[in-house]
Formats: sequence, C-alpha cells, structure tokens
Amino acid sequence: MAREYYTTVDKLLSILRNKDLKSDFRVSIIDGQALSIGPASSPQAHVFDFESEALKTSVETPPKNLVERVSEFDDRDLPAARAQRTTGHYTFTHKEKDVAFARNSLADLLEAVLVYLELLAPGTLEKLSATKKRTRRIVARDKRSLYDKSHLTVNFAREISGGWWMGTNNSGSTTKTWIRQACDAAGVDVVSDVVIGI
Repeated sequence: MAREYYTTVDKLLSILRNKDLKSDFRVSIIDGQALSIGPASSPQAHVFDFESEALKTSVETPPKNLVERVSEFDDRDLPAARAQRTTGHYTFTHKEKDVAFARNSLADLLEAVLVYLELLAPGTLEKLSATKKRTRRIVARDKRSLYDKSHLTVNFAREISGGWWMGTNNSGSTTKTWIRQACDAAGVDVVSDVVIGI
C-alpha cells in the first residue's frame, strides 16, 4: 500500500511565503510525495518534500546557453527533430552530467530523452518495455505491442534507435510522466538532477 504524505495548511502557507517564490511560478505534484515549484523555464527549481516538510532548492535555473553546451556528450548523438511543425519549446536538463537539449515537439523530446537515457544506462528501454499504462506502453520492441488498438499503431508508432518503438500521441502531462519513469529506470534522480521543461 502506498504511503500517504501530508502537511498542515499553516506549514504549507508559511513555505509559500518564501521570498524566492514568485506568484507566477508553476506548482505540480511529483509522484504524490512532493510539490515542484518554479518558473516555466525551471519548473522544479524548488521542491517541497511532504515527508521532511522542507522546501529544497533542487535545480538552479540553467543559463540560456546550457541547451547548446554539454560536456562529455553531444546532442548530435541524439535523433534530430522529426516534427513537421513546431508545437512548442520543450527542454530536458540533466544537471549531474551537465547535459541539456531542446526539441520543438513533445514526441521529439520524448524520443531524445529515451535515446539519451539508454546511452547513459543501457537496459533502460528494456525495463520500460515492461511498463504498461492502461492501453499503451512507453516503448516496445514490436510496434504492435505499443497500443491495444491497432489503428493507433498505424498512425502513432515511431521507430527509435536500437530497433525500439515509441508512441507519439502523448499529452504534455503524459510525456512528463513517462520521462520521469524513464529517469527512474535509468537510475537518474528526477527530483534533484533533472529539469523537464514542458
């Protein structure tokens, strides 16, 4: 049974009065255990952990040139963007490795993150292939295993590196959830080391 975390209204209000938190910051729930609070460019800049009832600065806002600057890693190792049209500006930052990249569609970002994490921790995609959410999988060796409905496979299956397949019709929240699960599978700490700009 999942553990339940809670805090009091007074404690939460006192945390939210922190001078570093701005009224236009986004707030989201991380796996039912924490709140991420930050601007759109760094949505997990601050994390309120329910267990410790503490506000932590998990990620500093990355400098603008970090998207182009990497060390021991080259964005050209990742698949190029495939989207026919730009649907937004989505980013992934892995602080520990000083790696960041951006894509103009959710599907392109998900593909780049999956390929990056497989390069970082071989076997990540194999672990993810065992995960199925309702009627779909994050990745599969056989594209027919991605979706329960075959017409979705025809329209939304994309082959990525190593003979793996992924689905492309994911919402922003689903893409973010799957990136977090992929980080977990790769042993990457999504709370302290990763910023997902969706």
